[in-house]
Amino acid sequence: MKQEVSLCEKELSALSGQRSLNLIKKSLTQKSRKVFIELALLQLDKMKSFGKSKKQNPIDIEFRVLARICREKYIAHSDTILRSLLQEFLDHAIIKYSAAGNNYLCISSMNMEEMEKAIESMEADEELD
Repeated sequence: MKQEVSLCEKELSALSGQRSLNLIKKSLTQKSRKVFIELALLQLDKMKSFGKSKKQNPIDIEFRVLARICREKYIAHSDTILRSLLQEFLDHAIIKYSAAGNNYLCISSMNMEEMEKAIESMEADEELD
């Protein structure tokens, strides 16, 4: 019985993550979308290398790694700007900081398949802009 509840909670959590993303997607700036895509790509790559297809213990990404990529791609030239671009995702619990502190973050409540769909959706929105 407890296992059934746990499975149900995980499914609801993933659903709420995708719903939250769909709700805020239209209000995001182009740069915010790009930041999300970069974080998702980093996290997907790490999940694939560790063989984590299920949403168990999300894989954290170092903030400084994301910041370096965003600087190289001219998305955000400072940590302050990057943190402001992440804020909408944090407010809706799509992205969360690690328990270890603000130096690590991850996209929560999404498995690999859902994250790939989210990336495709964000990239499609990019093409429309």
